[in-house]
Amino acid sequence: MDQGYWVIEYVKVFLVYMFTMYLWPSVVFSKHLSGKSRAYRFCFCVNMSVLVISTGVLVLGLVNLLNQVLVMVLFWAVFIIQLVRNYDLGLSRFKDIKSVLNKTMSVRRMFLKWNSFNVEKLKSFTSRWWSSTKGRRLEYLFLCLIIAFAIAYFSINALEVHCYGCGDEYVHHSWIYSLSQGKIFVKGIYPEGMHCYIYVLGTAFPISFYSLLLFLAGIHVSVYIVSAYLLGRQLFGWRMSGMLAIVGFLTVEQVVADCVVGISRFAWTLPQEFALYAVFMAPYALVGFFRQEPKRRKERFRPLKLSSWRAYFSDRYLFILITTVAVSISAHFYATILAAFACIVVVFVYFRRLFRRGVFIKLVTGGLIALLIAVAPMVGAFAEGYPLEGSLYWAMSVMSGSSDKTDSSHAKSSSNSAFSDKDESSYESTEPSENKEKTKQMSSLTEKAKHFVSRTYLGLYGEQRGKLLFLVDVAVVGFSFLILLCHGIINFIRKRMNKKRARYLFKAPEGYLIIALTVAFLFMQYKPRLLGLPSVISGPRVTSSIDFYSMFLYACAFDVLFTLLRPLLKERFLKPLSVLACGGIYFFTQYFGIFHGFLHFELTRYPVAVELTKEIVENMPSYQYTIISTTDELYQVIEGGFHEEWIDFLEKRRKATYTIPTSYLFFFIEKHPIHYVHHNFASGPAWLGAEKYVELFGITGVRYPTILHGEVSEEEAKKDLGYGVKRSETASKLKNRVILESKAYMWYKEFSEMYPNDGEVIYEDDDFMCYCVHQNEFSLFSLGIMKD
Repeated sequence: MDQGYWVIEYVKVFLVYMFTMYLWPSVVFSKHLSGKSRAYRFCFCVNMSVLVISTGVLVLGLVNLLNQVLVMVLFWAVFIIQLVRNYDLGLSRFKDIKSVLNKTMSVRRMFLKWNSFNVEKLKSFTSRWWSSTKGRRLEYLFLCLIIAFAIAYFSINALEVHCYGCGDEYVHHSWIYSLSQGKIFVKGIYPEGMHCYIYVLGTAFPISFYSLLLFLAGIHVSVYIVSAYLLGRQLFGWRMSGMLAIVGFLTVEQVVADCVVGISRFAWTLPQEFALYAVFMAPYALVGFFRQEPKRRKERFRPLKLSSWRAYFSDRYLFILITTVAVSISAHFYATILAAFACIVVVFVYFRRLFRRGVFIKLVTGGLIALLIAVAPMVGAFAEGYPLEGSLYWAMSVMSGSSDKTDSSHAKSSSNSAFSDKDESSYESTEPSENKEKTKQMSSLTEKAKHFVSRTYLGLYGEQRGKLLFLVDVAVVGFSFLILLCHGIINFIRKRMNKKRARYLFKAPEGYLIIALTVAFLFMQYKPRLLGLPSVISGPRVTSSIDFYSMFLYACAFDVLFTLLRPLLKERFLKPLSVLACGGIYFFTQYFGIFHGFLHFELTRYPVAVELTKEIVENMPSYQYTIISTTDELYQVIEGGFHEEWIDFLEKRRKATYTIPTSYLFFFIEKHPIHYVHHNFASGPAWLGAEKYVELFGITGVRYPTILHGEVSEEEAKKDLGYGVKRSETASKLKNRVILESKAYMWYKEFSEMYPNDGEVIYEDDDFMCYCVHQNEFSLFSLGIMKD
């Protein structure tokens, strides 16, 4: 394999992502960002880069002006114009060039002047940055190490096996390709924020959509980590306590298959995970908004006045909240729902502040603004006659309870599984009627609570960890309420004595309460039917958020300790101590064997097929070749070649006149048809992960390079092919795939015998082969040679 090529592609994706996500909005909105904090700049850039790009692309599509040239021109024109205007790169340069033309300045002197100017600018920037990070350098350095670890962990799958980790990525690739053809909502109205963003990256830079989809997820997880870090700073009394939770999330192992799937999704470029950072950024902004509100002016908010509308842009936390919600809606509704769960808890904790003057109307109006920004292109498309995409109907059926399919159908059926509906239905059928005695009703409530805890806390984390998490959750809630009650009584007495309000002994009891209640609330949404609640989101989609907030819950104990130590030790001692505590978590998980394992990818084709396709795309003339294979090669060649499905090929070859009008034909044949889909786990260095989790997936779980497969034969080729409900499902079952590949292999043997000098096998091993035919475009081969 050409590993160097994929490493270069990964570096290209990384640089392009960093430029578009951070540098581009920093330059375009430099005036607005001037003087703002680093936290605000991060949130602004992450949200606005996606929001501006997705909205712009969809608006161009609605007015039928979407094309790659216009998008590239607009993207670079806005950046260059702002760069010239804001950084003195225009007029002075033209004056120097004019002086050179008038021979009053030499070319050498001009370049020396420009170089001196750039060096001074760089020194000035470095000096300002170094001064601004005083006292925070160790913290930022350690945060960068954590981010690097997370990127390496979630990227190793794609670097080891260069094919998509999830079948949904092929669908998303097709939608991105449709954008490159000027078509939006090609399969119906669907949140296309991620698709528009990747489309602009592939259009503005010389990089393929395939590479972007393959590698972007592992890099974009950095936004998720930093957002969690910001929320930890907001909720905890000690600013580095959140890092303990992040390290725990990145190191502690999972115990059930559905949690492994939930974490593995971060290694796949999917819309929900692309916007899932909102589950941290939205409550971060909302907590900041509530905490700062009493300090702001107290006059009544009047939304009809223009000066009042400016409050949405001048209030940094409110603006972050609006843009975060808008991005989540534009990318995936599930991300918005999960962020809403966390925000509901924040509103509950700060309920009294909700009804201060102007607060409630600001939040409601801000939510409407976010909704309007995100759904305006969708509403416009609906008005033009675009239908809704099919998965939206599925999501609505999940919310209504008519469909309860989970993402965990692949999971091993065992006592560890928390997704079996059998126990749930049998339990609900035994609920007592309303006319039973009160003692029996209380008993049923107790049993129901126990059953809920066993199916949620214990179901996801096992007997010991589940009980510990539940006890910690209850303890943190009780501790937070106790602190708040004590301070309420103290402040009531001080108010009677006309004294100032007392400060909290612990800076963030409200933060602890938010974390504990969020964990409980997410568990309720994970198994809502146990409590008689409606299901608004598929259960397995909640597991990653539960896992992260659970680590926040454990970090509360550390935060209490560091809060007590702050009066005794200076920060220069507490920060190294915090770093040592984070390192202790890493070594603790290693020593006791609970270090996390490498994640899995849903292998759908042989890695050598990916490499061959890459070689064909690079070396063959554009649109002069056709690859005949199953679906998976389609999206890798769609930008420069053609693809024919084996199922279509085998149907059309019944006609003697069947031809394919390209110079080169590449036939991909699996001699050992791959088990589509099975769960293949990556491997890597021991410091990054352990080799575990395979046993959680039963017979469909293996570790790469082991690949589950069948075997072609002449007997299988004589069998009838069983078609699925959709044609794309025909090859997704191993039985059908064996028949399909057997027919393909028999066709190759017959054709190669008829034309021994016109085709050659360019690659073959025990599992896979590629047969190439070079034909004259004016005298095409008849491909219909094999009878049923």
